Amino acid sequence: MAAVLLAGCGGGSDDEGDGSRDRPAPSPADFPAATGKTLQQVLSASSGEGPVVSPAARVLRQDDNRFAFGVFSLDHAQITDAQVAVYAAPGAGLEGPAIGPFTARIEDLSTEPAFRAETTSSDPDAAQAIYITQIPLDKPGAWTFAALVKEEDGYTGSLLPTPSEVGQFDPPDVGDPAPSVHTPTADEVADISEIDTRVPPDDMHDEDLADVLGRKPVVLLF
Repeated sequence: MAAVLLAGCGGGSDDEGDGSRDRPAPSPADFPAATGKTLQQVLSASSGEGPVVSPAARVLRQDDNRFAFGVFSLDHAQITDAQVAVYAAPGAGLEGPAIGPFTARIEDLSTEPAFRAETTSSDPDAAQAIYITQIPLDKPGAWTFAALVKEEDGYTGSLLPTPSEVGQFDPPDVGDPAPSVHTPTADEVADISEIDTRVPPDDMHDEDLADVLGRKPVVLLF
């Protein structure tokens, strides 16, 4: 992940784009209940293979998890208005007892034109929206994830690439102290493009996080 350091930040914008792609989560009642079913049985409600559902989540806790993902057609085009529910089952296969449906809201990722990088404006594949749901995972180890996408005449189904095992990593939680790590600064490289791919580059690489953490207001973005 690329880290961007904002030290001693003096202001910013609360704008979150035009919100045109924002969508609330559909009702769980619009999808088959998983109670008493395996993940295979849940997927049997689909009429065929659905779009690609690609998780952004890579670290899973034995607890409630914010589960974010993107949805794409088979030719890699982004789908920003699908109605999706995620299901999960413990184990590395489809025969575990499924939980769900966990329906996902959609959040617009666009920014106001004045703050939009050329990097984003010129990239037809730049992320436009993110799907987000909450999934409680009560057992450590491997889990398998699947999704149903609501269509006009039923559902299509997708298996999701598996993130890390539940409990495999122990990242900081909300409220925990921020870890002190070194972040590269502009004076350590010959060209700012070595550590910042944004065009134009931002001006937030003047200080190392480890030098300012706990000493001045700081925001670390991933």
